[in-house]
Amino acid sequence: LTWIAEAVLNGVVEFAWQLMLGKNGLPGGLDPKKPRNPFLVLGYGKVGGIELGYGSDLDIVMLYEGLSPSASATNERGRQLENSLFFVRMGQKIISLITTLMPAGVLYEVDTRLRPNGASGMMVTDFESYKSYIENKAWNWEYQALTRVRAVVGDSHSREAFDAFKQSFLQRARDKEAVKQEVVDMRIKMRESLDKSTETLFDLKQGVGGIVDIEFMVQYLVLAYAHEYPAITEFSDNIRILETIASLGLLKPEQVEQLTTVYKTYRSKYHRVALQNDKAIVEQTCYLQEREAVRTIWKQLME
Repeated sequence: LTWIAEAVLNGVVEFAWQLMLGKNGLPGGLDPKKPRNPFLVLGYGKVGGIELGYGSDLDIVMLYEGLSPSASATNERGRQLENSLFFVRMGQKIISLITTLMPAGVLYEVDTRLRPNGASGMMVTDFESYKSYIENKAWNWEYQALTRVRAVVGDSHSREAFDAFKQSFLQRARDKEAVKQEVVDMRIKMRESLDKSTETLFDLKQGVGGIVDIEFMVQYLVLAYAHEYPAITEFSDNIRILETIASLGLLKPEQVEQLTTVYKTYRSKYHRVALQNDKAIVEQTCYLQEREAVRTIWKQLME
């Protein structure tokens, strides 16, 4: 499912790029003899973590890399358009193409709220501004989100630039206890506002011992230990990060095996309920052993 989404995104971005070139000319700063498409799409959440489900929306951030926002494209009629506006319009075109209602429905719902400064920020920004935001203004929960990010659209130059920044940023030394407290605090806030569990029902994603508890433990370990163990930043998906955690001895092998098995069990159920157009909520009597295993590891690691 993730590879299908990635192929669609690449096709849509290329289509939008060709439309923009035809109307506005080449963005300023590009070599006409060796033009490259500097547009970069970062996949967050499930698309970044290679865990897309049926009906999942796409959490993406759109950037352009290697160009000045103030340089301008010039079309055949001599009309100029600043790069910053060129790429915002390209981003709008991409969203329009993906979300337009066709006879068979829309391609995907798209969520761009994870971009710098959220809904109040520019739809598309230059890569340098994105880096500056992450380094100077982002919150810890945005660092957590970064552990799952991948470049899903972009040429080799853009992808290498993003990968180098991500590795460098995640591998900075951090106060382990401070990171832990931030992660725990965010988990409590999320549970209070999003957990739909009741006395009779269990929220597979937000409930105690559910999917997000596993994801948050993985994110904490990446942020807290990447400075000592850079290998932990290599992958963006939970399963392979857990495998790395086991190889580094940050959790016991049996703990990693438990978390991996439970995570796959939850994800499988998530797929099944999505195909039935049901919510990811089950009876309280379901997955008792799995939930207890996650709760126990959470207490040992996070409390």
